[in-house]
Amino acid sequence: NTQKKDLEKAHKQIELMNKKIDSISKEQIPKLKHQVKHYKDKVSELQTSLKVLEAVSQLRDEKAEKEKRQMMSEIAAYKVKVKKYQSEMKKLESEMSRKIDDIIMKNEIMRQKDKYSLLEGKVEALEKQLKEGEKENEILKLSKTPMEEAIGKTEQEIKTRIDLTEENTLAEEKQAVSQLRDEKAEKEKRQMMSEIAAYKVKVKKYQSEMKKLESEMSRKIDDIIMKNEIMRQKDKYSLLEGKVEALEKQLKEREKENEILKLSKTPMEEDIGKTEQEIKTRIDSTEENTLAEEKQLNKILVQHLMRKERQMSKREGKSEPEFKEHNLTTQENLKPLSKTKPEMSGRQGRKIFVTEIEKK
Repeated sequence: NTQKKDLEKAHKQIELMNKKIDSISKEQIPKLKHQVKHYKDKVSELQTSLKVLEAVSQLRDEKAEKEKRQMMSEIAAYKVKVKKYQSEMKKLESEMSRKIDDIIMKNEIMRQKDKYSLLEGKVEALEKQLKEGEKENEILKLSKTPMEEAIGKTEQEIKTRIDLTEENTLAEEKQAVSQLRDEKAEKEKRQMMSEIAAYKVKVKKYQSEMKKLESEMSRKIDDIIMKNEIMRQKDKYSLLEGKVEALEKQLKEREKENEILKLSKTPMEEDIGKTEQEIKTRIDSTEENTLAEEKQLNKILVQHLMRKERQMSKREGKSEPEFKEHNLTTQENLKPLSKTKPEMSGRQGRKIFVTEIEKK
């Protein structure tokens, strides 16, 4: 009897186990197949979105490269203009120096000519007096009476007066000529000074244009660097957001299925639990990587802003601004949006975070 009862109990347990196995085979296996298919579809969707993001990133990189080439060509054109302005400035400076030297040389030549003319006049007058004295000595070889001596003295005084009058007239004429020459030289000097002032105005204009070109080149280069960095970081964030959202969705689906299926765990269910644990671990590591990427981006942007502020201060002639750590927006004093505002977590929260950084 005891063996019979044990046998019946064993048969009943076998039947129950068979029923349980059948129910598991009918319910769990299709669900697991459906889950596997669902995960495969999700993987294919993620791969497709990844390819799309890579294509978009490639297009952005090509656009940035095109803008960079265009900027380099503009920079080359600006350099050509700067060289042209510099050569014109050198020509103007050499021309000014040459004309100033010509004016100085002309004035010196005119002064030497005036001195030479005065000396020539004196020499001619003395030669004339000497010849007249020699002629008189040849004619008058007899002893002179007092009357003749008086007449001779009178004649000599008259000649001396005539010579003085001629010398004064000659000196006045030479002085008038010298005055005319001085006036002409002064006029040429004033004209040259006006030309020099005009050249200086042109030089200042060229210098201001060169400064504008240099500041414009520096600003455009900084804008290109900032745009490229922001586009690269946006692409990284887009990829990470897609992965995080897919993993979060898978985790929620698994939690719903676990709430529905509250039966004892089979070996298959234990494998599913391990899979869930792996998914949670991936999500945590992905969030940590995202936070690290945000820190890196924020650090790069802060450094770039500091460098740009220093460059602007140097151009304006100001002292370098003092950047203190508590005034800078760093990842340590910036709380993540996913913790402070739960309703804006995920893709929307990260987009707002990136937009705030771009505004700064």
